[in-house]
Amino acid sequence: MRSEALYVFPFHVSPGLGRRSAGCEPIKLRVLAYGAGNMGSHTVYSTQASSSSRKNQAVILSALYDLYRHRDATTFPARIVAALARCVVCDTVAYVRVDPGAMSFELTAWPQNAFDDLDRHEAFALHVRDHPLVTHFRDARDARAWSPYDLVTPEAFRQTALYRKIYQPRGIEYQLVMLLPNPAPGIYAIVLHRSSGDFSDEERQSLELLWPHLIQALRNVRSFARGRDAGMVKSLVEGRGIIVLDRDCRVELCTEQARLWLTRYCAETFVRGKIQLPEKVAKWVADQLADTSPARAIPERSRLEPLTLSRGENFLTIRMIADTGRGQHLLVLEEETLNSPPVALESLGLTEREAEVLAWVAQGKSNPEVGIILGMSARTVQKHLEHIFEKLGVESRTAAILKAWHSGRYALLAPR
Repeated sequence: MRSEALYVFPFHVSPGLGRRSAGCEPIKLRVLAYGAGNMGSHTVYSTQASSSSRKNQAVILSALYDLYRHRDATTFPARIVAALARCVVCDTVAYVRVDPGAMSFELTAWPQNAFDDLDRHEAFALHVRDHPLVTHFRDARDARAWSPYDLVTPEAFRQTALYRKIYQPRGIEYQLVMLLPNPAPGIYAIVLHRSSGDFSDEERQSLELLWPHLIQALRNVRSFARGRDAGMVKSLVEGRGIIVLDRDCRVELCTEQARLWLTRYCAETFVRGKIQLPEKVAKWVADQLADTSPARAIPERSRLEPLTLSRGENFLTIRMIADTGRGQHLLVLEEETLNSPPVALESLGLTEREAEVLAWVAQGKSNPEVGIILGMSARTVQKHLEHIFEKLGVESRTAAILKAWHSGRYALLAPR
């Protein structure tokens, strides 16, 4: 639904910087803004507009529309730089995340490959030493667009190693920089460059007009990502049991469903508030982690099979997602019921053992998995399947499974 609330973002410009034309009367530009869950209206300030600035406002509106409708966090920086290039005439645009700890930075550029040849560590060191805005932003972070020439003369800046090594070879003579707040670690900024003609006051104002909307669009993307992740987690957990293990395979988190299944299939009794992996599950986890160890060049494929535990006509499958880098591992537990009970398959002329094998194969189990469930080798399972194919008059596993499914279906319809 459309919200009637208006949000005003005034821009306060310090007198004496000489960055604004005198006597500008503010007018309001009403911009439709798409929030995370609804639509709202943002009112921002512009200057009294000429016909050219009215045209520029239309370009801004179009760019904002693209930003507000975007939902992919990974491609959003590229969408930002492309939108800014439409709003303000420039040669290159960069969305930069500075990592002071690593003494480097990451950037997304428009055009895409504009700064691919840049040595990030050298550029970081030169900016820290020579760029006047580094010190300025360290002391005072604000929402305005700044040029290095607001603080030093062009002549002085062009004497620096930063200009000679980084800017001059790339034809960068003029620059606008504006910080963007972000809850993630690091310092985020958008940077525009030109080879000729300094940025005008109106172009700075256009960039500053975008500031609150860039922030809101970033929030929307993060909110959408959180909602999507929550949906993925809900989808993962629904109908499943989840166990999170730490680096030493101690249980950090165990859902109630996972606890109930471990109790049922492993005959475990857990002390309240303390859950440990049953011995069989713990051994399987250790084998899995040993198989994913960097020291093992060639993994033993048999160990990569999920753990399957059976109880009557039900079985529990446990799969592991290992993250040795973070030292945190995820166990996903799922319970299934045998749809084609062995007793129904015996009517096909199979022995009791052959009926059990076919019942599990019909559930999508591989030969090694069936062997684990029934306590036999995978080779023995294959021999049973060969006898089953012969008795059913089929030549493939798929055809045998179809026979099993049909038999199980008719058994369910039979009178009791």
